[in-house]
Amino acid sequence: FRSAWESKGVNELEDSYGSEWTYYQRLRQEWYCYTGFFVSIVVCQMADTFIRKTRRNTIFNRNFFRNKVIFLGVLSQVVIACFLCYCPGMDEALHFTNIRVQYWFVSIHYAIIILAYDEIRKYLIRKFPGCWVDRELYY
Repeated sequence: FRSAWESKGVNELEDSYGSEWTYYQRLRQEWYCYTGFFVSIVVCQMADTFIRKTRRNTIFNRNFFRNKVIFLGVLSQVVIACFLCYCPGMDEALHFTNIRVQYWFVSIHYAIIILAYDEIRKYLIRKFPGCWVDRELYY
C-alpha cells in the first residue's frame, strides 16, 4: 500500500476506509502532517521555556512575563511558526501547508503533561532535599 500511496502514476487510490485519493491529495495530506508535527513541536518548546524558568521554585510563584527576553522569545517563536505555516510559497519551499487554527491546540495536553511532571519534580526536590529525585533529576 505504501508504494502505491507514494506513486505519482496512481491517481485513484482507495484506502481502507473506501475513500479515493489522487496523488495531489495524498501529497497535500503529507504536507499537512508535516505542518501539524512542526506546530506541536513549537507548542511543546513553549512549555519547555516555561519550566526552565526556575530550577527548584514553582513557576506559579514567579511572574513569568516580567522577564521581557523570555516573553519576546516565546512570541517570536509563535510568529515564526505562523509565518512558516501560513506564508504563501511554503508548500513548495518546506512542504508546509495551511492548517486550521484548532490544530495548534492538539498538542496542548502534552505541554500540560510536561508542566505537571516538572512541577512534581520541583516539589519533590523542595520537599526532600538530597533524595533520589534531587540527585538524579536535578539538572
